[in-house]
Amino acid sequence: MTRAYVETGVLPVYRESPPGTDDDRRNKNMGEVFTMTLYTCTAVKELIKQYENSGDDYVIYTLEEGTLGYGLMVLTAPGYKTAIVQERYLNEWSSAHSIRFYNTCPTKYAEMVYKKFGDILPGYYPPGIDGLSKKLGKLLLPQR
Repeated sequence: MTRAYVETGVLPVYRESPPGTDDDRRNKNMGEVFTMTLYTCTAVKELIKQYENSGDDYVIYTLEEGTLGYGLMVLTAPGYKTAIVQERYLNEWSSAHSIRFYNTCPTKYAEMVYKKFGDILPGYYPPGIDGLSKKLGKLLLPQR
């Protein structure tokens, strides 16, 4: 599997420790700093170009429209990992994106794609399919 290259930028995300944990006791009234890698719209645009240049079999699903950015997207292409792009709120004027790569599309997102577009992604079987149909489905479904 090929992992598409994306420029990185790390911004701190502040979260409070869950109540009752050791960290909560140690850092009374102080939030801990966690980092989440966030990407700009330009970096997401470059990622989309890489999937478009992979060939004719790429598919980009927009599950939710974004407010300031791309929203929630699932990108798939043969030979590439499945990319999940999600818009993250920063403040009233700006947002960023988190990008996660998977070998196969997680069930949560595959189910959302099936409900919205009717497409069945490899490895996902809609509710109501019995065991025999699953075995046949692996042979009959297009492999991406």
